[in-house]
Amino acid sequence: MSKNFKHPYKSFDEQIAILKSRGVEINDYEFAKNALMTFPYYSIINGYKDMFLKQKEPDIYRTGTSFEMLYQVHWIDVQVSNIIFKYSLAVEERLKALVSNIVARNFSIDEEKYLDKRNYSKIRAQRGKISDFMNAIEDAKQSSKIAQHYIDEEGNLPPWIAAEVISFGSMVNWYSTLSINEKKEVVNIFLQRMPKHENVTTDDKLQFCKICLEQVYRFRNLSAHGNRTFKLRLKESDTQKIRFLKEFSISFLYKTKNGEELPRNGLFSIIVSIIVLLDDQYLISTMIDELESVVNTYGNQNLFNGKSIYDLFEVDKDFISRLQEFMNMKFPS
Repeated sequence: MSKNFKHPYKSFDEQIAILKSRGVEINDYEFAKNALMTFPYYSIINGYKDMFLKQKEPDIYRTGTSFEMLYQVHWIDVQVSNIIFKYSLAVEERLKALVSNIVARNFSIDEEKYLDKRNYSKIRAQRGKISDFMNAIEDAKQSSKIAQHYIDEEGNLPPWIAAEVISFGSMVNWYSTLSINEKKEVVNIFLQRMPKHENVTTDDKLQFCKICLEQVYRFRNLSAHGNRTFKLRLKESDTQKIRFLKEFSISFLYKTKNGEELPRNGLFSIIVSIIVLLDDQYLISTMIDELESVVNTYGNQNLFNGKSIYDLFEVDKDFISRLQEFMNMKFPS
């Protein structure tokens, strides 16, 4: 079978020549070359070029687009992605703490008992998730030094250690396969500071919390594989429901000043989901402060050829104050 290479090797100088031929201004040749030697061409250029291309000429950049703009958009994206990634870790740890505590209390700390499939969902569609988290625990017993220590010392892997040594995805599956009663316990703790939570039905709480967890997990997955944060869109099934937002009195977060609605499966919604799931005011406040620091650095500048940082993030200029208002609703003084 013959091979048709559509993307042949190009040296760094050739990559810059291609950019110049497509209308990108190279103001500092050495800077551009060093940048391409630091970050792959795809990361800087292909990941963000659609924001700067002419509409009717898909391979030509709009007049005024410089390499520095592309580089800066990439670096801002990395900064914001790292901030959100860091606080998604806190969501993961909280899920692990809550699920393992309830499993230990309701089932047992004995792995033979708490890993008994009879403790979990009987729905056929959930069997794959049950196999996933149980296999992940079994694999960790061979690969994790922490798990091996408990096996050697106690001949048993307690659920809080099992939770610690498996991935976020496997942990979400563990939670997903719990019975309704155990899920209710987890969700009631997750949402205990949410406005109006006492008036929301159990089923709506479960569905709302499921979407929040899925949004944070999907972001983690995309981020780990190098996907950009700007203009991020999760699957339709991971879109937060407006009905739930209204029930918890937080639908205002998604309304722009001109009456439009922010995406309920985009970056802003993921940030909201993190705030929903965290119960630590210090962590939430610090996350908002870190995001505000990025906005303050770039927010008053038109650095992106007609687009502001707010356009790139798809948020209103007051989104920081909205997040702060949400935090204050969870932690009233």
